Amino acid sequence: MTTEQKVGAFFILGLAVLLILTIQAEHLTLGGRYVITSRFPAVNGLTVGDPVTLGGVKIGQVKKISVKDQDVEVVMDIDRGVSVKQDARAAVRMDSLMGGRYVSLEFGSPGAERVARGGEIRSMSVSDFDEIVHKANVIADDVQLLVRNFNRNQERVLGSLGDILEKNKDGISDFVNAFGDMGPVMKNTFRNMEKITSDAAAGRGTLGKLIKDDELYNQALSVTKNLNSASKRVDTLLAANETRISDAIQGWADLGVSLKATTSGIQSIVTKIDRGQGTLGKLVNDDALYVETKRAVQKIGSAVDQIKDNSTVGSFAGILLTGF
Repeated sequence: MTTEQKVGAFFILGLAVLLILTIQAEHLTLGGRYVITSRFPAVNGLTVGDPVTLGGVKIGQVKKISVKDQDVEVVMDIDRGVSVKQDARAAVRMDSLMGGRYVSLEFGSPGAERVARGGEIRSMSVSDFDEIVHKANVIADDVQLLVRNFNRNQERVLGSLGDILEKNKDGISDFVNAFGDMGPVMKNTFRNMEKITSDAAAGRGTLGKLIKDDELYNQALSVTKNLNSASKRVDTLLAANETRISDAIQGWADLGVSLKATTSGIQSIVTKIDRGQGTLGKLVNDDALYVETKRAVQKIGSAVDQIKDNSTVGSFAGILLTGF
């Protein structure tokens, strides 16, 4: 065999291997999945990627949909480890009443063998009406469960409310009686309010005059304008005398500092006087001055008595006193 023949044979062998791998690849997927097929008379909206379930549990997805003769062939990717029996059947069902489809697989017989990779299982036809009835039954079950839960909650709430009413029946009775007693008073009150409102609307009474008479509004408007004008004049006056006002405020601040210093000095003097320091302190606190003054007054009194006893001096003093 020549070299050209060997190369040609090797090329043909490679093409054959590639063809075999391509055919097998249709039945193999990545991630450890394997494929199975099923044929249906119609799939009614089923699309690639829709779920495949077994007993309501998702075990794969639709990989490919194609027409084969008079049927529609559906190729499904099944997760590794999930056993699909040979006598299991597949059905295309509605996912919800709003649309959507999925492939539902039956479990099959417990003793049946597992379907081979790339194997085919039978299908069963399900009408749309059956699907609607099935979904309606599911919804009815959910509604029934909801109603049962609502009834239980209602019974619990009503029971609690009954207990509350029973425990507080005396207070509720008193409240009802008091509210009944208030009825005539409230009726009279509403009647009076109605009369007041009618009078006010008609312009009668003080409130009616306030509502109907524009004089109050005009006066309030005039006062507001005067206040606004006065405010502008005050602003002008403050702006014109800003420097003088600042000087006056500063003068008061300086006066406060001076008063503070003067007060400190006075407090110091008073403290010294109270302690008997200095001349004034001694005059205030020393009793010697009082004693000496009393003694001097007593001496003056004695001298005056002696003068009176002297007749000559007394006559002279009398003449002097008579002259005055």
